[in-house]
Amino acid sequence: MKKAALLAALGLFLVGCATYPYANNVKMIGFSDEAKKGKTIGSVEGQDCQWVILGYPLSEPPRLDRAMRSVRDDNNVKYVNKVSSKNDGFDAIVAQKNCVTITGVGYR
Repeated sequence: MKKAALLAALGLFLVGCATYPYANNVKMIGFSDEAKKGKTIGSVEGQDCQWVILGYPLSEPPRLDRAMRSVRDDNNVKYVNKVSSKNDGFDAIVAQKNCVTITGVGYR
């Protein structure tokens, strides 16, 4: 019995699993120490993605912090309100794209 449980635990350990940190309706994330109210630029989005070709990853797995950096750098914002994230991408037979996508309302 112990041997079967140990083999099952070892199998689960070797298979592994992937989890992604997420954000859901976060009120505000600031990128600046400035406390002045900004001017809205509307909806903003940022992504961090990983491509996998024939089962071989071409980069690191997607991370929430790099997706947030993408929001900041691509949109030149001081802060973002109503921040949410989701796992995105597609899975074809030979290629796979795994992404973490951040959306929110940007302010300058």
